[in-house]
Amino acid sequence: MGPDPVAIGPYAPLRLLGEGGMGKVFLARSPGSRLVALKVIRPEYADDPGFRERFRREADAARKVSGFFTTPVIDADAEGTQPWLATSYVPAPSLSEIVRRYGRMPEPALRALGAGLAEALIAIHAAGLIHRDLKPGNVLVAEDGPRVIDFGISRALDGTQVTRTGGMVGTPGYMSPEQVASGREIGAASDVFSLGCVLVFAATGVHPFGDGDAATLLYRVVYEEPKLDGVPGGLRGVVEDCLAKDPAARPPLTALLERFAPAHPGALLTVQLRQELAARGQEAASIISGPAMTPAELTGPLPSTVPPVPPAAVSTDRRRFLGLAAGGAVAVAAATTAAILLADDDSGKAGGSGGARSGSKGDLVVANVGGNVPEGPAISWTGTSPSHSFKYSGLARVGTGVAWWDEEWANIFDAVSGAKRWEGEPKGSGRSAGNWLGVFGGTLYGTSSDDDLRAVLFGVDGNGRQLFSHTCGPDAKDAPSSFMRLFDVGGGVALIEVSGTRQSFLAVDVATGRPLWTRPMTKSWGAAVTDGRRAYLQDYRTTRALNLRSGAEIWATPNTNAGGESPHMAVCPSAGVVTVTSLRVEALDLATGRRRWNAVTQSTMLDKPVIQGERAYLADSQNRVRALDLRSGREVWNTEPPVRVDGGSVGSGMVRAITSVSGAVLALPLGSDRPGVLAMDPASGKTLWAHGEAPAGDDKSYQSALVIGKSVYAASGTSLYAFKEK
Repeated sequence: MGPDPVAIGPYAPLRLLGEGGMGKVFLARSPGSRLVALKVIRPEYADDPGFRERFRREADAARKVSGFFTTPVIDADAEGTQPWLATSYVPAPSLSEIVRRYGRMPEPALRALGAGLAEALIAIHAAGLIHRDLKPGNVLVAEDGPRVIDFGISRALDGTQVTRTGGMVGTPGYMSPEQVASGREIGAASDVFSLGCVLVFAATGVHPFGDGDAATLLYRVVYEEPKLDGVPGGLRGVVEDCLAKDPAARPPLTALLERFAPAHPGALLTVQLRQELAARGQEAASIISGPAMTPAELTGPLPSTVPPVPPAAVSTDRRRFLGLAAGGAVAVAAATTAAILLADDDSGKAGGSGGARSGSKGDLVVANVGGNVPEGPAISWTGTSPSHSFKYSGLARVGTGVAWWDEEWANIFDAVSGAKRWEGEPKGSGRSAGNWLGVFGGTLYGTSSDDDLRAVLFGVDGNGRQLFSHTCGPDAKDAPSSFMRLFDVGGGVALIEVSGTRQSFLAVDVATGRPLWTRPMTKSWGAAVTDGRRAYLQDYRTTRALNLRSGAEIWATPNTNAGGESPHMAVCPSAGVVTVTSLRVEALDLATGRRRWNAVTQSTMLDKPVIQGERAYLADSQNRVRALDLRSGREVWNTEPPVRVDGGSVGSGMVRAITSVSGAVLALPLGSDRPGVLAMDPASGKTLWAHGEAPAGDDKSYQSALVIGKSVYAASGTSLYAFKEK
């Protein structure tokens, strides 16, 4: 019998979500079996005279905040051994995570983000609070818009021992000049400055004041102008106004709402983000009934507060700045400068932090690529699969790991270090080995079968831990016998191709495994995608929209992509549902099915589209790579790379990421006759670099490519290579 679980107030902690300078944050279960985010404060703050009173006052004020784009404070206790505060739990990634994983945001998404943050701050200020630590790590992006978290806590730190000895509340790079100067006497305009910083990060992937240690960033905030390269022209003016050094020169939040218009929350939701949100929702549903944490799990050591910046590491100008006392306003000593980080690391780097194992060009050498191709970065790490040689393999991010799989085998490596976390066959809880189906929303899905030959659907997380396993059907005669392909997952529903007397589309509730509806395919090929509310099916030459859970048909548009086989689909809020076959690309209105445009009407074999913002990127069998503007169907660029790329369908039913893109890099595998990876600039189509495989020692089978921020991953038959852009 294991150790007894513990409780914090009426809440049962289930999992550690994160920890920072102020304390730990747990995912916890309420007495009514609802999930909450529970922030437990460090003991050293609770022991400081006056902290508990300030904490109680700020928590009471935070409960009055009722804005749509905030997370409501549900409960708090200032009298416990360690004070705590509970908010509603939103199963969504932070803005910091989103930019690092999926790249920079286009203007429509930035407008939606800016408007949501402005509305959230209006609600926070109306309750008499100033956020004081608005940063990408304190902004969640959910299905219906952003959510601002961690308000109503930071001011309680004022006057504690840590701030009296030279620290300040906030995060370097997102603090306002007046916050750096005084640390305490700030107003609503300070949050406006932070909002501007957050928008620059979302638009560019970096801090508006660059990288560096805390002292460097604080100096730049007060004395230097922000770098706004990469901020869309339509938003440059409003961002500049938000970042004015003088608080009185910054626009009020109500004016910002007008300047961010038109703002549509749906513009924030890329296909990848929708998939991740669906996966997070599924995971939350799966752990609500799990065991509470034990005392040993709960009371592990907390990290020490952020250490002071060593004086020797500070430049002459910054030493002078740190020692200034202009009218008593700036009182930050070099030996004691420390910003109290309230949540995750907001270093501002859009990519990972690089591999722990360094490497040379190693097994991949530019000389084997051919053509006039620039030399790229060295290999960060190499992963191998001695148990299995891959063919038609897929690559995708799973949590903080990289999944590399084909139908028979899967490996998961740490995305930064390359350490292998897990490998295995697709057995699930079934009685026989099955197939890996692909990665959707950060979950690796697989299928197997039970003793009654009923199909089993299961999912694995980024550490190889099984999240769920469902037999899909109440009895053998009603259940599907096998799953051939997993098209998409969203809104808690998996869209699957099943076999039987006739191939069909099947919708399955991921939380329970219950089949929701089925629809026969007209021919033996089709495609499906979801936006979390509807299912869109490409059934031979007809595209249909169905209610995701009931299967009721909403509209049907015949003669779409006429004559094309092996279709692919994607959803973009500004364009609609995009269908791709060997002959053309076509966009249909999400609400009506009306044709909006078609493009690339030529005889070629087009790859599965990869969407980033309002652009689609496609490779084809004629060694062309193109970018399409999804609002109009206009071709932004069309180029023939200097080396052969692996465009076109691969002949396997498995869904795999052939091409991958972030805001910084478009990566494509090279042709199977010369395996390797090509990196292109997604904005212009210019070749950035390429790596080709060594002549000996590796299987020359098909590859896949994956981009996470500025890191590029490429797979061959027996090896996975990681590259990190500088």
